[in-house]
Amino acid sequence: MIPTILEARSITTALVLGIAATLPACKAATPEASAAELAPGAVAAEPAVAVRLADVTRGPVARPVRGTGVLRLKSEVDLSFKVGGVVAAVLVEEGATVKKGQLLARLDPTEVDAALRQAKDGQAKASSRPAGLLRQHRAKRPQVGS
Repeated sequence: MIPTILEARSITTALVLGIAATLPACKAATPEASAAELAPGAVAAEPAVAVRLADVTRGPVARPVRGTGVLRLKSEVDLSFKVGGVVAAVLVEEGATVKKGQLLARLDPTEVDAALRQAKDGQAKASSRPAGLLRQHRAKRPQVGS
């Protein structure tokens, strides 16, 4: 039996509609695919995640310890010096144990010597002044009853 033109058109229309209905299923599912693009009842596929299997064992758990604070030594000494100046040499290493009276550093004597000279000059000027003031005072004093 040979199909008539009307039957041939019906078969062609059915094939076109069938192909059109199945084309969306041929498209690869991507994470960006919207729900409207999926066929009714279909679930969007999520990207594959690599996993690694391991046996369960008992053992110590290493947990990181985090905290804030100030680190200080067990014993700390505040140092004070009788004389200031420029350090010419440091005679001990950092962290070394020192004893009372031990020489720790040597100062550059230039500044200390200049300060000593200035102090001696001031002392000399101050000690000579009282004698001169006394003479001036006696000279200006009015003479009484001679």
